[in-house]
Amino acid sequence: MVPTDWGKVVRTVLKGCCMGAADVVPGVSGGTMALLLGIYPELLASLGALSDKALWQDAANLRWRSVLDRINIRFLLPLGGGIGAALLVLARAVEAVLSRWPLQLWSFFCGLILGSAIVIALDRVAWRSDRILLALASLSTVWLCMGLAPAVTPTVPWFLLLCGWLAVGAMLLPGVSGSWVLVMMGQYGPVLAAVNNQEWDIVMAVLAGGAMGLVTVSRALLWLYRRWTQPMLAVLAGIMAGSVRRIWPWNSAFAPSSADADPGILGLTIPDITLAYAASTEFVTVCAAAFAGLALVYIMARSSTSAEAFQHEQPR
Repeated sequence: MVPTDWGKVVRTVLKGCCMGAADVVPGVSGGTMALLLGIYPELLASLGALSDKALWQDAANLRWRSVLDRINIRFLLPLGGGIGAALLVLARAVEAVLSRWPLQLWSFFCGLILGSAIVIALDRVAWRSDRILLALASLSTVWLCMGLAPAVTPTVPWFLLLCGWLAVGAMLLPGVSGSWVLVMMGQYGPVLAAVNNQEWDIVMAVLAGGAMGLVTVSRALLWLYRRWTQPMLAVLAGIMAGSVRRIWPWNSAFAPSSADADPGILGLTIPDITLAYAASTEFVTVCAAAFAGLALVYIMARSSTSAEAFQHEQPR
């Protein structure tokens, strides 16, 4: 089962690194990177295969080669390796940068998400009136939801299963962060504490819900993607644009990590752009970071398109 196309393996690992880097960021989804990099349908199909009846029949009969082929191991293995490597390497780095240059980092993330929405909207959606309405509806809905502060919720098994299911499902949905779902459901703090304190009953309940979400949500999204590709892309573009509210650099009350935060509405603030502030290092670097995020998305999208076109042109 060793892949022979090592160039494709390397590209898949790098794409996994991009997804892992996105998952490190609160408010940024790995699904956004998957869609942007052109591997979203293959990712959904590979994960959705985990619930195929034929897969489990092959496993029961010990036909492991067929099992690995059905789950597309040549794709999932290097992709998972890239995601894991990025999570291990970048988690501490992002935390350190966030503590020192928060405005610049969130501005960079805004550029990434907004750039992703623009690329999807311009390159992959054939706009019509119905798709414009879908995009506006999803943008408005997500914009309002992103303004809600987390509620206080119970730490009971059925609710932890639901949290894990929704969080993993959100990770597969471009523009929505799994960690933000936990924040919204009031379980981000308790789950982090459970991991640090080795409270395995809580951790396993969330993981079990996540496993169910991984299989069920991926199949549902793949079904939607195959049958209504253009409407779904329009909705996803709106979701990504609406999620910018959560990572706006000057958010007046950024996502609390504790479960006992007071419910309310998170507001956005716009700084007083005086001549002195516009010429300041802070404002210049914040703007530069946003443009850097936009440029990086554009470069990744063009590079991915070029690589796919080159691969299709090669003789088979």
